[in-house]
Amino acid sequence: PKKLQEELHIYDNWPVLLYGEPEQLFELLDQYLISSPEYVSSIESIKVKNKKTFDFKGFSVQMTKEKRCEYSFEEDKIKGLDHSVWLVFHPYIDHTCKKWHFLEMTSGIIELGEYIIKEGLTARFPKEELELNHVGNNF
Repeated sequence: PKKLQEELHIYDNWPVLLYGEPEQLFELLDQYLISSPEYVSSIESIKVKNKKTFDFKGFSVQMTKEKRCEYSFEEDKIKGLDHSVWLVFHPYIDHTCKKWHFLEMTSGIIELGEYIIKEGLTARFPKEELELNHVGNNF
């Protein structure tokens, strides 16, 4: 985990911003996430509209269909547009944080990145000192 944190900046609350039509992205990502062999279960938020949490073997992902205010600055835009869906990765599933699974979470992030490239989606991985953008063919 130390190498993942120091070299790849993998921590809890690891964000991914996606750009495009929100309904289409939310549905596409929902189908992708539940088709993962590591998928365990998911639950839609009752309190927060357009939010869903996915549990995998060792980590969880929250997906929200809205703009996240902490990533609303000019440097977070791609081709002048704000993100419309965001995901955040957590290295645990039970929210008691008793055991952290950074390797499993990192694999999930890598697989999502490969899916984003394959599907031609536009995404930003805004983690400090990493700052990766992928402009897909949906732009």
